[in-house]
Amino acid sequence: MNIEKMKLGTNARLIPKVLAKYRDTFYALKELINNSLYAKANRIDINFVPSECDEDSICFHPIDKIQVYDNGYGVSYSAFRKSIMEIATDNKADGYGVGRFSALQIGRQMHISTVGYDSATTYFTQTEVDFDIQQFEKDDLQTKEFEVRTSQLPSTQDTYYKVEITNLYHNESGCNRKNKLGKEFSKEEFPQKLFESYPLYIFEGKVKFYFNGVELKRSDFPTEAPSVKKVSYTDVFGKKHDVTFKYYSLTLNEPKLRLFLQCNDGSINYTALEFTYNSNWYAPSLGTQFVIVESDYLTKDFCDNYDLAHLNNKEWQSFSVFLKKEIDEHYKKGNVKYRKFIEKLQKDKSYPYSQSELTSFSLSVDLFNQSAFIIEDDLNILETGINNKRLIYSLLRKVIDDGNFSFIIEHVMGLSKESKEKLIDLLDKTNLEAVVNYASTIAQKEQTLELLNKITVSELGKHSEQYKEISKLLSRNMWLFGEQYTDTIAKEPDEDTCRVLDQLFKSNISYKPQKKYNNVLESCKPKVKSLPAMAFYSERKFAADLKEILCVVMLAPSIEVSQHDLAQIDSFIYQLETDNTIVKEGVKFRFHFIVSVLGNFAKSQLSSSNLNSSETFLYKKISQNGNDIMAYLIEWRQLVRCNKEKLSYASTSLKMNQMDVESTFMQEYSDLLEKKNLGQLHVVK
Repeated sequence: MNIEKMKLGTNARLIPKVLAKYRDTFYALKELINNSLYAKANRIDINFVPSECDEDSICFHPIDKIQVYDNGYGVSYSAFRKSIMEIATDNKADGYGVGRFSALQIGRQMHISTVGYDSATTYFTQTEVDFDIQQFEKDDLQTKEFEVRTSQLPSTQDTYYKVEITNLYHNESGCNRKNKLGKEFSKEEFPQKLFESYPLYIFEGKVKFYFNGVELKRSDFPTEAPSVKKVSYTDVFGKKHDVTFKYYSLTLNEPKLRLFLQCNDGSINYTALEFTYNSNWYAPSLGTQFVIVESDYLTKDFCDNYDLAHLNNKEWQSFSVFLKKEIDEHYKKGNVKYRKFIEKLQKDKSYPYSQSELTSFSLSVDLFNQSAFIIEDDLNILETGINNKRLIYSLLRKVIDDGNFSFIIEHVMGLSKESKEKLIDLLDKTNLEAVVNYASTIAQKEQTLELLNKITVSELGKHSEQYKEISKLLSRNMWLFGEQYTDTIAKEPDEDTCRVLDQLFKSNISYKPQKKYNNVLESCKPKVKSLPAMAFYSERKFAADLKEILCVVMLAPSIEVSQHDLAQIDSFIYQLETDNTIVKEGVKFRFHFIVSVLGNFAKSQLSSSNLNSSETFLYKKISQNGNDIMAYLIEWRQLVRCNKEKLSYASTSLKMNQMDVESTFMQEYSDLLEKKNLGQLHVVK
């Protein structure tokens, strides 16, 4: 065996900057797998090796080391320096060419071993090197020498590339979030997550994946061959693209419809974006459904811009509408529940179309059937056989046949001319079923408000345990703080921002009330008095150079906000304002301080603040150097009430009766119109 000292060449300084660039350890591991695919491997083994000690030992870890082994073309000794030790900015599409070091986001040490054919010597060589995270923490990384061991092999060998990761972080105290092993690394979850990331390779047998020695087979997941449909999509520039939809039924326990957009960067085909999709045409009885979408249109650059989908990015908006339409059409035709309903509906004496009209009025019939199906889900008109179903169906047909919704709009009382025009514009862009779906959205929001009111106001003592989890409810319903958050993608802020905000929260916000500050809410029950203050944060990108940090700070529910508490809030805001580590150009902060009760002094201060602002509950606004910090102060009951008032313009009972059948289709008072489609794509982070 020969030993040679090698240095990291070219742009080695890049490595420390991207050692934890992946959003979590699973994605870091996938970078190693992607490298195997780039190397044209047709077999990839991933092994989670447990500790050698007994399971009841304090030193035992279910995963002590992780191995990724592939039978790709490997790296020869003569190419080792350039391929492994030389860091360049043009090696890969990611712009760094350091993906092989992603292992050091998972563990502190990695061992690389590879066999490749050396064309220079016409021999096969085996080459090994070890890396330690401590070596990358030195300022003189480019002068650091690494011991590279190589052997010339006597005969033809099977090429391979193997990475072994050891000294894992194991989620120990103080471990960076990006270094922790998530639930994807459990033996039960990992095969499924691996399958979701590389479904085409498993489905089509392009690559055999082995986990702990067991092959992941196609038969482990789908129940039948996929339904394949090829369609043409015309983009916003008028260029046509072939798009292939593959619909898979899977033997999984969770009934969901999930969408995977496959990106082909020229070398490998991988899942670039994953969504869960809510469609009125998908029924849970269909089980787990995967839809895989392939097209030359799905470039890496296009997929990377998904975050701009809701910022008037016309390319993404157009493609999203196309995806929804195609998928809805597929499940509309294949939905057994829908087909059976239509068969029963058309046999019913109340059905308003004759046999001859089914073809001559096909468009109207289709819209009628869809609308009747959605209405049936809520009202069971056909199932229960209510007496006025003939009237309901006849009026529904009249509205559709007329092709003029003005009759309904005019019968919705209290709409301004502007609101009516908005509503007509909405109807021009969609169809009746989308409006009915919008009514369901309003109903769900009303239910959320009722639950929030019980947990935070009317029955707080009874629901004290649920209050401890209130941040989960709020984070799932960010529309409570403004409709601008409904269709945006939220993520957790970076580590520095969270650290600063956590410190400000701990040093400025009282954990519990104290009598000396005259801020104790005496009417609280004992269970409520034990509940602490809480906070959570989220980040949204509203443009390429602008992001917003939304902070929700919940004061202890047993506090009646006094002068002392306002001083704490003021200190919180001031310290943030003077912190130049996270308050930077292009970063906006929105704070919502939510309390049980505002004392008289606090009410007076808030009233004074509102005199100079048109925004209700705005307590402070600070603008400087292109940044701004806005703080809102609001009671729980006010948060519930103001949202109920908004919904009251958009919501009426979804229950139909014979007196208002026509108007109930359009009971979405447009003062709170949202841009909604029949279904919604929710990206999976």
